[in-house]
Amino acid sequence: MKKNKDWLKNKVQSQVVVITFLCVVCCIMMLATIAVCTVNILTMVGHDDPVYHSSIMLSLITEGISIIVTAAFILLCIYVKKAIVKPIRKISNELNNFSEGILSAEFDVKINDSDIGKLAGSLNTAKWYLKKMVDELTYLLTQMSYGNISFTINYDYKGEFAPIKSAFEQILVNLNDSFSRIQKAGTMLYDASEQVSSGSQALAQGTSEQEASIRELSDYVSDISGKVNKNAENAKNVSEISDTATTDLKEGNAEMQKMLAAMKIIDEKSAEIEKIINTIDNIAFQTNILALNAAVEAARAGEAGKGFAVVADEVRNLASKSAEAAQTTSELIGSTIEAVSNGTAIADSTAQTIESVMERFSNANTLINEISDGSAQQATMVDQVLSSVSQISAVVQNNAATAEESASASALTAAQAKELQKMVKQFHLREDGQIHLDGPTEE
Repeated sequence: MKKNKDWLKNKVQSQVVVITFLCVVCCIMMLATIAVCTVNILTMVGHDDPVYHSSIMLSLITEGISIIVTAAFILLCIYVKKAIVKPIRKISNELNNFSEGILSAEFDVKINDSDIGKLAGSLNTAKWYLKKMVDELTYLLTQMSYGNISFTINYDYKGEFAPIKSAFEQILVNLNDSFSRIQKAGTMLYDASEQVSSGSQALAQGTSEQEASIRELSDYVSDISGKVNKNAENAKNVSEISDTATTDLKEGNAEMQKMLAAMKIIDEKSAEIEKIINTIDNIAFQTNILALNAAVEAARAGEAGKGFAVVADEVRNLASKSAEAAQTTSELIGSTIEAVSNGTAIADSTAQTIESVMERFSNANTLINEISDGSAQQATMVDQVLSSVSQISAVVQNNAATAEESASASALTAAQAKELQKMVKQFHLREDGQIHLDGPTEE
């Protein structure tokens, strides 16, 4: 366009220069002719020769014709400049306005059947056509800037302008399709985000409740662990006490066996003493008999046996006292033997009881050891459970944090999806492809 404008401008300028040059030359020639005619007239006034006058008149006629022709040529040049060059210059200026994008300027070249008039008419038609397209495109783009892309292009774009309409219509179709998909995707995204947000909030709440339950369970397991450890420690202490008691019972049983052995020896010695007492009693009985016999014999001897009778009487008294002492000692020994027998029976019963208690203590000690071992194992298992609960608590806390972050992200996504819906709703889309938005009316 710029190349054509420069060419036309240069062409017009060259034609103006040529016409101006021709006008100047014609004016010079006309002035020269007038000067020659003036000289000839002055010369003719000074001569009376008719022939000379005839030649001068012929020359004047010729020069007059030349002046007329020159004047006519000058008038022709002026006409050409006015009728051709000036419209062409206006056309050049109009093309210059075209190149600057000015389509609203008045085009005052007269349109007629001449070539210049036809050229002016064609340029005016082209200007109107271009302005019509620019006005419609401006209107359509303005509507698009307002978010309205539901219209179709009604104006008929001809020739090489037809691809503009096709491209613009394709842009509208693509925009409608894209924004329709974006609108549907935004709606789906908003619904999904709402669902995810609700689910995440429920998950976060559930995880928080789980965290609280896990915390309570952890405290409960910790309490159980302390009690189990305390029970294990108590069971261990009871096992040690039971072992000590069993040892003491064994020692007591051994001492009881020693006492039983001593009681048996005492019983045996008491039996031997009883035999000795019986022997002493027999001796005292026989001594008493002998004393009686001696007293009888002393009585028979009369006065001579009186002193022997006294001795026999003393011996009888001693034998009687010995018999009484032996009897008393025998009774005491019998009581002692009876007491020893009772003590032995009691000691035997006590020994049997101690053995039974020892056996029961042994069984109880075995059970206590098993309880102690089981309590230790339970304490270990409870510690493992506590460790697992701690790990579960950490995982639940992590899940709670993740759920809260997911809920926050879902809420943010839902807000952005809602904002996207608002933005997309600002655009008026085609419903069935038949919605038309008429552009500017033709003038």
